[in-house]
Amino acid sequence: MTRTSKNVLVAVPAILLVLAIVLPNFMKAHTTLSPSVCRNNLQWIEAAKKQWALAGATAYKIPKEADLLRFLVGHNPADHQPTPSFPRCPSGGTYTIGALNELPKCSIGGDAHVLP
Repeated sequence: MTRTSKNVLVAVPAILLVLAIVLPNFMKAHTTLSPSVCRNNLQWIEAAKKQWALAGATAYKIPKEADLLRFLVGHNPADHQPTPSFPRCPSGGTYTIGALNELPKCSIGGDAHVLP
């Protein structure tokens, strides 16, 4: 057996062991991050609703996504996009904006996807 094949026989199991340790931790981090991103998005939507109201909206009117876009500039600094975009739930839920006296909601619900 050559020296190269011996190195491969040692390296491959070592890499597989590292992957077996790292991947479950990565998956756990992803599942715990998604709810906090959703709550953060809901906070951005609520703040945009308040700014929209201060800009002259009437109390009974329910804002639409297009109404809030100008107040959502920079809501996701990781985007590096100059144009605003409406936040999306990372778990696949949809947001309901609601009236000014209501908090925005995520369709997934539960403690992890609502504003406190």
